[in-house]
Amino acid sequence: MSARSAAGLADGWVVVPESREGIDAGERVAVEHWEHPPTATGGETA
Repeated sequence: MSARSAAGLADGWVVVPESREGIDAGERVAVEHWEHPPTATGGETA
């Protein structure tokens, strides 16, 4: 498995392969296989 790093922003994060590091701030990237957090049930709040 290759090394990966994560970059964060207020509403999410993106993991990129180490070979693609160095992407300029503000550059658009494709997001694939997005995972949503579990939703609350039974009157709970998330």
